[in-house]
Amino acid sequence: MLRNKVPKLETLAYLATIGSFVVYVWISFRPPVQVPERATSNTQQTTAAADPIKREAPAETVPPSRWWSLSAAQTLSLLGLIAAGGLHVIAAVVRVRGKKRQLLIFLHERAAENSTLVTNIAEAFRLIGWRSGDGQTNLHQHAVGVWIRGGTDEERELAVLCLKGIGIESRIDGSDDPPDTLQVIVGAPDPNVAMRLNAARREYENVVTQRDSLQAALGAAQNEHETLKGVLHAEANQARDQRDGFEQAWLTCKRQFALARLEALAERVALNGGKPSVTIRFAEYADFALVKALKKILDEHTKWPVTEERPTSPVIAPSDGLKVIFVLSKFEAFSPLASIFDEGRLVEGTVGIRRTERDDSSRIVIEVLPTVPTTQGA
Repeated sequence: MLRNKVPKLETLAYLATIGSFVVYVWISFRPPVQVPERATSNTQQTTAAADPIKREAPAETVPPSRWWSLSAAQTLSLLGLIAAGGLHVIAAVVRVRGKKRQLLIFLHERAAENSTLVTNIAEAFRLIGWRSGDGQTNLHQHAVGVWIRGGTDEERELAVLCLKGIGIESRIDGSDDPPDTLQVIVGAPDPNVAMRLNAARREYENVVTQRDSLQAALGAAQNEHETLKGVLHAEANQARDQRDGFEQAWLTCKRQFALARLEALAERVALNGGKPSVTIRFAEYADFALVKALKKILDEHTKWPVTEERPTSPVIAPSDGLKVIFVLSKFEAFSPLASIFDEGRLVEGTVGIRRTERDDSSRIVIEVLPTVPTTQGA
C-alpha cells in the first residue's frame, strides 16, 4: 500500500534537497577554464613591429561566463528544491490519509452463532473512520462475551462507546502484554447478558403497557371531565335562569303589593273626604322620564291630580344618597307614600321623605333631585 512507502518518499525528498545544494556549491565555486589566445596574421605582426604606437593589445585570456555558471546552479538547485518539496507534500498527504485507526476483530471458535456480530461491528467502526481486519481465536478467556484488548486508553473508551451504540455490552481485557493494535474479540453469547436483556425487555414492555393503560385512563377521565363540565355548565345556566326568574317574580310581587298599598291608601284618604293635589318638581330635563313614571303611577292608582313643575328658584340641590324625596306635612295619612315607592321599587333610585312644619293635608310635593356629577380621577 502507498502509505507503507512514506519513509522511502521522505528519504528521496531529503536526498533531492541535499543534491540540489551540492550542485549549487560545485557549479558556483569551481575554478574558471582558461581559453588560449587567438592567433594573429603576419601583416598584423609586421604592422605592430613597425609602429609600436598603433600596435594592438594582445587578446586577453577569456574565462568561461561566470554568469552562466551561477544561472545554471540556480536553475538546477531550483529544480531540485521543487522536486524535494513535491516529495515532502506527497509523503505528508499519504501519512495523513494513512492515519485511520486500526482495528482487528477476532471471532472465537465457540461463537459460530455470534458470527453476524463481526459484520455489524466492522460496519459500526467503519462509519466512524476505522480500518478493520478479521481473524480467528481460541483463547479460553475470550470464549464468552465481547472483549476489547490492546490499543490506547482513548481507543478502548471509543470502542466501548461504539459497541454500546449498537447495543453490545463489552468488557476490557486488562491482561499483561497488550498488543498495540486495538482488538475486539467476539465470543459466544453471555447468558448473563442475555438474561439482563430479556429482563430489561420485559420491564420495558411492562412500562409500555402501564403507560398505555394510564393514557387510556387519562383519556377516559378527560372525557368524563368534559362531560361533567358540560352538565355542570348547563345546570349552572339553568339555575341562573331560575334565579333570575325568581328574582323577577319577587320584584313583580313586591311591585304589585306596593301598588295595592298605594290604592288602599288613596281609598282611605277618599273615605275621609280628602283628594290631595300632587306637585312633582324636578331640576333637570334628564330626569323627565322619571317624572313621567311617577305621574303615570299616581294617575292610574290614586286618581289624584298631578302637575309637573321645573322651578328656577329656589334651586333643587342634589343629594348623595337620594333621588326622589316626598315632602310631606304633619298630616300622618300620607306618611306611607315614601316606603310604598321605595320598598316596591316603583321607580329607579332611592326614595326618601322630608317633613315640613305646615299642616296641609291637601297638597303633596315630590322632588326629583339632580344627579351628583362624578369628578374625573375621584
